[in-house]
Amino acid sequence: MNWFRIAFSLLLVLWAAVGPSQARELADMNGEEIKILQQRLTDAGCYAGAIDGQTSNALQAAKKVCPDQEPILRIETGMHVAPIWRIGVDAQCRLLATGSDDKTVRLWSLPDGRLLRVLRPPIGAGISGKIDAVAMSPDGRYVAVGGRDAHADVDQKIAVSIFDASSGALVARVGAFESIVENLVFSGDGRWIAATLGGGWGLRVIDATNWRVVATDKPYGDESDGAAFAPDGRLYTVSEDGKIRRYGPGPQFRREAVTATRGGRLAFSIAIDPAGQRIAVGFGDTTAVDLYDAPSLTFHAAADNAGIDHGNLSEVAWRADGKVLIAGGTYDIPDAKRPFLIFDRDGRRLRPRRRRGPGAPVAARRRR
Repeated sequence: MNWFRIAFSLLLVLWAAVGPSQARELADMNGEEIKILQQRLTDAGCYAGAIDGQTSNALQAAKKVCPDQEPILRIETGMHVAPIWRIGVDAQCRLLATGSDDKTVRLWSLPDGRLLRVLRPPIGAGISGKIDAVAMSPDGRYVAVGGRDAHADVDQKIAVSIFDASSGALVARVGAFESIVENLVFSGDGRWIAATLGGGWGLRVIDATNWRVVATDKPYGDESDGAAFAPDGRLYTVSEDGKIRRYGPGPQFRREAVTATRGGRLAFSIAIDPAGQRIAVGFGDTTAVDLYDAPSLTFHAAADNAGIDHGNLSEVAWRADGKVLIAGGTYDIPDAKRPFLIFDRDGRRLRPRRRRGPGAPVAARRRR
C-alpha cells in the first residue's frame, strides 16, 4: 500500500469519525472557539470587529455573509491535483503563480520551479472555489485570483481576491460581480487589473492602488476569456460573441471601437506585440489565428494553418522581441502532443530548428 492509499484510508476514517463539516451556531461555541471564528472571518474579509471571543450582531452578520468558516480536512500533496487553467508570471520571470480546479493557487520560484507557498481563497462544496483566473503584478508583489468564488453560495456575488505574494496574506476582495471571473491581467505598469466575466457580463477594471472598480462595460454577447493591455495603456478584449473591443487608457477606459473577428466566433485569447502595433487572436472553435492592426482594428492577415485541420489554436502569445507569434491549443499530430506553432508578424509559419544530438558527426550537424 503506497503513501497515497494510506493517507486516503486515514481520511476516510476521520470522515467516518467526525462526519462532514457543519456550520455551528454562536450559542454552541465557547469563548476560544468564537475568537478563532472571529479571526477566520477577519482573514476572509468579512469581519472588522474585535477579536475578543464575544458574540455580537456584527459577528452574527459576518457569519451569515461569509462562506462556511468551519475547517475542511484536506491532504497537502505539494502539487496540484486537478487541471491548471491559468498562470501568472512577474515581469522578471522570477515568480510563477498557477491556479487550478483543486481550489488552490500555488506560487513557484523560477527558474528552479520550487514551490514557495500555497494561496487559499475561500472554498465550498462542489465547484465553489475552483480557480479560473490568475494574474501576477509585474513587480511580483501581488497575485490576483478569480473564478467560481465560494462567496456566491451565500450572496450570489463574485469577487477577485488579492494576495500578497511574499506572505500569502489576503490583501483585499474586490467587486460584487454577477458571474465567474474568467480571466485577469495586470497592465504593464501594474496600475490596473482587467477582469473579464462569464455569462456575457463583460469587463471590469480595478485600480490596483486602492482596489476599487473604476470601469465597467456590460453586457457582452457572450463570455469573455481574453484581455490584453497595450504599451500605450489601451485595453483590448475578446469575447465568444466574436468581437474584439478596444478601450482608451485609464482611468476611464472608454470603449473606442468594436470589430468582428474573421477566423471564428469563439474568440478566446488576444495578444498585443510589445510595440503595440499588431494584435493576434486565437479561437476555441477553429484552428484559425487572426492578425489585426492595433491602431485601426483592421484585419491584417490569417496565420498559415495549412494542415492544422482539427482541434483549435486557442492560446496566442508574442515573443518578447515581437518578431515571433506563438500559438497552441488542442491541436495535435502523431507522436507530438499539443505542439506549439510559431509564426512571423505576418502569419507565415516558421519551422523550429531540430535539435541535433551530441553524438552526431560534425559534418552531419553542419548539414542543412
